[in-house]
Amino acid sequence: MSTTRDEIVERGREEWEKKIDDREWRGWLRIGAALEIGRKEVENRLGNRKITARFKGRAFNEQFGLWLTENGFADLGGAKFASTRSHLMDCMENSAEIEAWRKELAPCNRTAWNHPTTVLRHWRDHVKREEEKARIAAGGEPTPKKVSGMAKANETIRNLVEENDRLRKGARGGELFQWSEREQRLAKVLVRDGLDSGASPDKITRVLQAALAELEATDFVAKEIPAQQRVKPVATGIKPVLPDNVLAAVRADYAAGMDSAHIANKHALHAKHGMYLVDVEKVLEDSETCAA
Repeated sequence: MSTTRDEIVERGREEWEKKIDDREWRGWLRIGAALEIGRKEVENRLGNRKITARFKGRAFNEQFGLWLTENGFADLGGAKFASTRSHLMDCMENSAEIEAWRKELAPCNRTAWNHPTTVLRHWRDHVKREEEKARIAAGGEPTPKKVSGMAKANETIRNLVEENDRLRKGARGGELFQWSEREQRLAKVLVRDGLDSGASPDKITRVLQAALAELEATDFVAKEIPAQQRVKPVATGIKPVLPDNVLAAVRADYAAGMDSAHIANKHALHAKHGMYLVDVEKVLEDSETCAA
């Protein structure tokens, strides 16, 4: 027989009433009360009547495990629920303080915090905060916050990124890149630097679009590249001789008014002919001399 709509809603309402009425936590308290009885019975059986806190030891654990099995708590006595059992016993030992604290909780927290492990963790945090407040009120200094492992790892990553940045800039005279590098490399460095600095991809896109707009609005004036010192001069007595096709192209550019530095860069004279930068007039003069 299928369940009707009203029956489903009614069952859900009943369960919700249990939640807001704190019945789930009170159910754990009833389980804890039963375990307290078991603890006392085992302590009496072992002759540990003078011990007020739960007894710890191999003999007690074995006898308490037997008690749990005999009284229908076999699963709770196993290794799977060992932490739950331990936390529940801790809650029972501090039940008065925990109940007073729970009464002050917001309803949403009281409904959510109903498992022994969760209750014990939040209650201990509450106790630590109250002790800290009392200590500061008495004139003490605030306790430094403990740095988490994740925070330490993030700090290490930031330091590595900064060191990597410093090394990259150091190799380029304090700059991230040189404009003489390839476009793909420049783009990669710019994007990576933005991401490492915490910028979002959208922010990087807007910056590049703004740079393009700025470039379109700026009047471009070609800047003459200053002459650079030779680092690999031509050997004494050997005059540079250019292939006829290169020489013809150099003469044409020179005749059109292009300066020597631009001609040398355009035709890669420094790479093809063993010179870092050549003087075009000298090349033309020497070539004509050789031809004569």
